[in-house]
Amino acid sequence: MQNRPPEQKSADNQRVRSTSSELPGKFTPGYRLKASDMNAIVDTIRGSDNIWSANLESVRPTTPQMVQGSNDSAGAIGVYQCVELTGGVIVDPLVVAFDVPSADSVELVAVTAQYIASGKVGWLYTQGEFLVQYTGAIAIGELLGSQSGSTIVAAQADGNLVCIDTTVISGTNYALVRMAIGGGGAGTYVTPTTIGTTAEAEAARADTWDRTAPPAGTDGVIDTRIVRFAYNDAGDEILYAYYRNYLYDSIGALVAVSAETRVTIDVPEACVYTTTTTTTPLSSTTTTGP
Repeated sequence: MQNRPPEQKSADNQRVRSTSSELPGKFTPGYRLKASDMNAIVDTIRGSDNIWSANLESVRPTTPQMVQGSNDSAGAIGVYQCVELTGGVIVDPLVVAFDVPSADSVELVAVTAQYIASGKVGWLYTQGEFLVQYTGAIAIGELLGSQSGSTIVAAQADGNLVCIDTTVISGTNYALVRMAIGGGGAGTYVTPTTIGTTAEAEAARADTWDRTAPPAGTDGVIDTRIVRFAYNDAGDEILYAYYRNYLYDSIGALVAVSAETRVTIDVPEACVYTTTTTTTPLSSTTTTGP
Protein backbone atom coordinates (compact mmCIF):
# COMPACT_ATOMS: atom_id res chain seq x y z
CA MET A 1 0.00 0.00 0.00
CA GLN A 2 1.45 3.36 -1.03
CA ASN A 3 2.15 5.80 1.77
CA ARG A 4 0.84 9.32 1.29
CA PRO A 5 2.30 12.45 2.83
CA PRO A 6 0.41 13.81 5.90
CA GLU A 7 -0.80 16.86 4.01
CA GLN A 8 -2.41 14.63 1.34
CA LYS A 9 -4.15 12.51 3.98
CA SER A 10 -5.43 15.66 5.64
CA ALA A 11 -6.84 16.93 2.33
CA ASP A 12 -8.55 13.58 1.64
CA ASN A 13 -10.13 13.54 5.10
CA GLN A 14 -11.33 17.08 4.64
CA ARG A 15 -13.06 16.09 1.37
CA VAL A 16 -14.77 13.18 3.11
CA ARG A 17 -15.98 15.38 5.95
CA SER A 18 -17.19 18.03 3.52
CA THR A 19 -19.18 15.52 1.47
CA SER A 20 -20.69 13.64 4.40
CA SER A 21 -21.77 16.84 6.16
CA GLU A 22 -24.04 17.90 3.31
CA LEU A 23 -26.71 15.40 4.37
CA PRO A 24 -26.90 12.97 7.30
CA GLY A 25 -25.31 9.61 6.59
CA LYS A 26 -27.83 7.90 8.86
CA PHE A 27 -31.51 8.76 9.04
CA THR A 28 -32.91 9.90 12.36
CA PRO A 29 -36.74 9.97 12.67
CA GLY A 30 -38.01 13.53 12.73
CA TYR A 31 -34.97 14.90 10.86
CA ARG A 32 -35.47 18.38 9.46
CA LEU A 33 -33.19 20.43 7.26
CA LYS A 34 -31.55 23.13 9.36
CA ALA A 35 -32.81 26.66 8.81
CA SER A 36 -29.25 27.75 7.99
CA ASP A 37 -29.07 25.13 5.21
CA MET A 38 -32.41 26.24 3.76
CA ASN A 39 -31.27 29.87 3.85
CA ALA A 40 -28.05 28.88 2.09
CA ILE A 41 -30.07 27.25 -0.71
CA VAL A 42 -32.24 30.32 -1.14
CA ASP A 43 -29.22 32.64 -1.02
CA THR A 44 -27.54 30.55 -3.71
CA ILE A 45 -30.51 30.98 -6.00
CA ARG A 46 -30.73 34.69 -5.22
CA GLY A 47 -27.08 35.08 -6.13
CA SER A 48 -27.54 33.50 -9.57
CA ASP A 49 -27.79 35.35 -12.86
CA ASN A 50 -31.50 35.77 -12.25
CA ILE A 51 -33.30 37.59 -9.45
CA TRP A 52 -36.29 36.28 -7.55
CA SER A 53 -39.32 38.52 -7.59
CA ALA A 54 -40.53 40.46 -4.56
CA ASN A 55 -42.85 37.57 -3.65
CA LEU A 56 -39.94 35.60 -2.20
CA GLU A 57 -38.86 38.54 -0.10
CA SER A 58 -42.29 38.55 1.58
CA VAL A 59 -42.19 34.82 2.42
CA ARG A 60 -40.02 33.42 5.20
CA PRO A 61 -39.27 29.85 4.09
CA THR A 62 -40.10 27.18 6.65
CA THR A 63 -37.87 24.20 7.27
CA PRO A 64 -39.04 21.34 5.03
CA GLN A 65 -39.54 17.77 6.26
CA MET A 66 -37.30 15.14 4.67
CA VAL A 67 -37.24 11.35 4.47
CA GLN A 68 -34.89 8.84 2.88
CA GLY A 69 -36.03 7.19 -0.32
CA SER A 70 -34.85 4.34 -2.51
CA ASN A 71 -34.79 5.02 -6.25
CA ASP A 72 -36.68 2.13 -7.90
CA SER A 73 -36.64 3.71 -11.36
CA ALA A 74 -34.44 2.48 -14.20
CA GLY A 75 -32.42 5.68 -14.31
CA ALA A 76 -30.96 8.35 -12.08
CA ILE A 77 -33.15 11.21 -10.88
CA GLY A 78 -31.69 14.68 -10.45
CA VAL A 79 -32.04 17.23 -7.70
CA TYR A 80 -35.34 19.12 -7.20
CA GLN A 81 -37.33 16.65 -9.30
CA CYS A 82 -40.76 15.22 -8.51
CA VAL A 83 -41.14 11.50 -7.80
CA GLU A 84 -44.01 9.18 -6.87
CA LEU A 85 -43.86 7.24 -3.61
CA THR A 86 -44.52 3.61 -4.52
CA GLY A 87 -44.42 2.17 -1.00
CA GLY A 88 -47.78 3.60 0.08
CA VAL A 89 -48.03 5.88 3.11
CA ILE A 90 -44.93 7.10 4.88
CA VAL A 91 -44.32 5.00 8.02
CA ASP A 92 -41.38 4.27 10.30
CA PRO A 93 -38.72 3.52 9.37
CA LEU A 94 -38.94 6.45 6.98
CA VAL A 95 -37.17 4.85 4.05
CA VAL A 96 -39.64 4.82 1.18
CA ALA A 97 -39.50 3.49 -2.37
CA PHE A 98 -40.07 5.93 -5.23
CA ASP A 99 -40.28 5.97 -8.99
CA VAL A 100 -41.07 8.30 -11.88
CA PRO A 101 -44.71 9.54 -11.55
CA SER A 102 -47.16 7.20 -13.29
CA ALA A 103 -50.03 9.69 -13.61
CA ASP A 104 -50.80 13.39 -13.48
CA SER A 105 -51.17 14.97 -10.02
CA VAL A 106 -50.33 11.87 -7.99
CA GLU A 107 -50.79 12.88 -4.34
CA LEU A 108 -48.16 10.58 -2.81
CA VAL A 109 -45.24 12.53 -4.21
CA ALA A 110 -41.93 13.84 -2.94
CA VAL A 111 -39.16 16.00 -4.39
CA THR A 112 -35.53 14.94 -4.50
CA ALA A 113 -33.12 16.94 -2.35
CA GLN A 114 -30.08 15.50 -4.14
CA TYR A 115 -29.05 13.51 -7.20
CA ILE A 116 -30.01 9.84 -6.63
CA ALA A 117 -28.78 7.08 -8.92
CA SER A 118 -30.95 4.07 -9.82
CA GLY A 119 -31.14 1.63 -6.91
CA LYS A 120 -29.55 4.10 -4.48
CA VAL A 121 -30.94 5.80 -1.38
CA GLY A 122 -31.09 9.57 -0.98
CA TRP A 123 -33.01 12.37 0.66
CA LEU A 124 -36.50 13.56 -0.36
CA TYR A 125 -38.61 16.57 0.59
CA THR A 126 -42.11 15.50 1.71
CA GLN A 127 -43.61 18.68 3.18
CA GLY A 128 -42.90 22.32 3.84
CA GLU A 129 -41.25 24.74 1.41
CA PHE A 130 -38.51 23.80 -1.05
CA LEU A 131 -37.39 24.08 -4.68
CA VAL A 132 -38.66 22.01 -7.61
CA GLN A 133 -38.06 22.01 -11.34
CA TYR A 134 -41.07 22.91 -13.47
CA THR A 135 -42.09 23.22 -17.11
CA GLY A 136 -44.61 25.38 -18.93
CA ALA A 137 -46.13 28.66 -17.82
CA ILE A 138 -47.06 28.93 -14.14
CA ALA A 139 -48.21 31.78 -11.91
CA ILE A 140 -47.61 32.70 -8.28
CA GLY A 141 -50.20 30.91 -6.15
CA GLU A 142 -50.96 28.33 -8.86
CA LEU A 143 -51.15 24.62 -8.04
CA LEU A 144 -48.45 22.38 -9.50
CA GLY A 145 -48.55 18.63 -9.83
CA SER A 146 -46.71 15.64 -11.20
CA GLN A 147 -46.91 14.58 -14.84
CA SER A 148 -47.19 11.02 -16.04
CA GLY A 149 -43.75 9.67 -16.94
CA SER A 150 -41.95 12.90 -16.02
CA THR A 151 -40.09 14.14 -12.95
CA ILE A 152 -40.68 17.78 -13.93
CA VAL A 153 -43.86 19.29 -12.47
CA ALA A 154 -46.31 21.52 -14.32
CA ALA A 155 -49.49 23.46 -13.60
CA GLN A 156 -52.19 21.02 -12.47
CA ALA A 157 -55.64 22.07 -11.20
CA ASP A 158 -55.56 19.28 -8.58
CA GLY A 159 -51.82 19.37 -7.87
CA ASN A 160 -50.43 19.33 -4.34
CA LEU A 161 -47.69 21.96 -4.61
CA VAL A 162 -48.43 25.68 -4.30
CA CYS A 163 -46.12 28.00 -6.25
CA ILE A 164 -44.60 30.76 -4.10
CA ASP A 165 -42.10 32.13 -6.60
CA THR A 166 -40.16 31.22 -9.74
CA THR A 167 -36.78 31.81 -11.35
CA VAL A 168 -34.62 30.51 -14.23
CA ILE A 169 -31.06 29.29 -13.68
CA SER A 170 -28.89 28.35 -16.65
CA GLY A 171 -31.98 27.70 -18.74
CA THR A 172 -33.75 25.52 -16.13
CA ASN A 173 -37.01 26.65 -14.50
CA TYR A 174 -37.18 26.45 -10.70
CA ALA A 175 -40.07 27.23 -8.38
CA LEU A 176 -40.17 27.69 -4.63
CA VAL A 177 -43.22 25.67 -3.60
CA ARG A 178 -45.14 24.71 -0.49
CA MET A 179 -46.41 21.18 0.11
CA ALA A 180 -49.11 20.49 2.70
CA ILE A 181 -48.27 18.57 5.87
CA GLY A 182 -48.18 14.84 5.29
CA GLY A 183 -47.60 15.17 1.55
CA GLY A 184 -51.31 15.40 0.77
CA GLY A 185 -53.00 17.85 -1.55
CA ALA A 186 -52.32 21.52 -1.09
CA GLY A 187 -56.04 22.22 -1.17
CA THR A 188 -58.25 23.90 -3.79
CA TYR A 189 -61.16 26.32 -3.66
CA VAL A 190 -62.47 26.58 -7.22
CA THR A 191 -66.15 25.99 -6.33
CA PRO A 192 -66.48 26.37 -2.56
CA THR A 193 -69.78 25.76 -0.81
CA THR A 194 -71.21 28.37 1.59
CA ILE A 195 -72.43 27.94 5.15
CA GLY A 196 -73.96 30.63 7.33
CA THR A 197 -76.12 33.54 6.20
CA THR A 198 -76.80 37.21 6.86
CA ALA A 199 -80.54 36.77 6.40
CA GLU A 200 -82.87 37.23 9.37
CA ALA A 201 -84.17 33.85 10.51
CA GLU A 202 -85.20 32.77 13.99
CA ALA A 203 -84.64 29.07 13.38
CA ALA A 204 -81.12 27.65 13.80
CA ARG A 205 -79.48 26.60 10.53
CA ALA A 206 -78.60 22.97 9.99
CA ASP A 207 -75.91 23.41 7.27
CA THR A 208 -72.54 21.82 8.04
CA TRP A 209 -69.23 21.20 6.29
CA ASP A 210 -66.70 18.39 6.62
CA ARG A 211 -63.50 18.37 4.57
CA THR A 212 -63.64 14.55 4.41
CA ALA A 213 -67.18 14.60 2.96
CA PRO A 214 -67.87 17.92 1.21
CA PRO A 215 -71.05 18.52 -0.84
CA ALA A 216 -70.80 16.98 -4.31
CA GLY A 217 -69.12 19.20 -6.89
CA THR A 218 -67.56 21.56 -4.35
CA ASP A 219 -64.10 22.11 -2.92
CA GLY A 220 -63.51 24.36 0.06
CA VAL A 221 -66.04 26.37 2.02
CA ILE A 222 -67.03 29.99 2.64
CA ASP A 223 -67.99 30.49 6.28
CA THR A 224 -70.14 33.58 6.84
CA ARG A 225 -69.89 34.76 10.43
CA ILE A 226 -70.75 37.83 12.51
CA VAL A 227 -67.61 39.34 14.02
CA ARG A 228 -68.90 42.32 16.03
CA PHE A 229 -71.81 44.62 16.90
CA ALA A 230 -72.00 48.42 17.14
CA TYR A 231 -74.44 50.90 18.70
CA ASN A 232 -73.79 54.61 19.19
CA ASP A 233 -76.31 56.51 21.33
CA ALA A 234 -74.63 59.74 20.23
CA GLY A 235 -75.02 58.81 16.59
CA ASP A 236 -77.95 57.35 14.66
CA GLU A 237 -78.90 55.02 17.56
CA ILE A 238 -79.11 52.04 15.22
CA LEU A 239 -77.84 48.61 16.26
CA TYR A 240 -75.53 47.18 13.59
CA ALA A 241 -73.85 43.81 13.08
CA TYR A 242 -70.78 43.20 10.93
CA TYR A 243 -69.90 39.97 9.17
CA ARG A 244 -66.97 38.61 7.19
CA ASN A 245 -66.63 35.67 4.78
CA TYR A 246 -63.85 33.23 5.74
CA LEU A 247 -62.66 31.15 2.77
CA TYR A 248 -61.11 27.74 3.49
CA ASP A 249 -59.65 25.39 0.89
CA SER A 250 -60.53 21.73 0.44
CA ILE A 251 -58.16 20.60 3.22
CA GLY A 252 -59.52 23.16 5.68
CA ALA A 253 -56.69 25.70 5.47
CA LEU A 254 -57.70 29.36 5.69
CA VAL A 255 -57.16 31.10 2.35
CA ALA A 256 -58.72 34.56 2.68
CA VAL A 257 -60.94 36.77 4.82
CA SER A 258 -63.23 39.36 3.28
CA ALA A 259 -63.76 42.94 4.40
CA GLU A 260 -66.59 43.61 6.82
CA THR A 261 -70.15 44.02 5.56
CA ARG A 262 -72.60 45.94 7.79
CA VAL A 263 -76.20 44.87 8.35
CA THR A 264 -78.91 46.56 10.42
CA ILE A 265 -80.20 44.68 13.44
CA ASP A 266 -82.64 47.19 14.95
CA VAL A 267 -83.79 50.75 14.25
CA PRO A 268 -85.27 52.82 17.10
CA GLU A 269 -88.85 53.92 16.70
CA ALA A 270 -90.43 57.10 18.15
CA CYS A 271 -92.87 56.54 21.02
CA VAL A 272 -96.53 57.31 20.23
CA TYR A 273 -98.53 58.99 23.01
CA THR A 274 -102.36 58.97 23.25
CA THR A 275 -104.74 60.99 25.39
CA THR A 276 -107.85 59.48 26.99
CA THR A 277 -110.51 61.49 28.84
CA THR A 278 -113.00 59.85 31.19
CA THR A 279 -115.97 61.87 32.36
CA THR A 280 -118.28 61.08 35.28
CA PRO A 281 -121.18 63.15 36.65
CA LEU A 282 -118.97 64.59 39.43
CA SER A 283 -115.41 64.61 37.90
CA SER A 284 -113.27 64.40 34.79
CA THR A 285 -109.95 62.46 34.50
CA THR A 286 -107.40 62.82 31.70
CA THR A 287 -104.63 60.19 31.21
CA THR A 288 -101.74 60.58 28.84
CA GLY A 289 -99.28 57.83 28.05
CA PRO A 290 -97.82 55.50 25.49
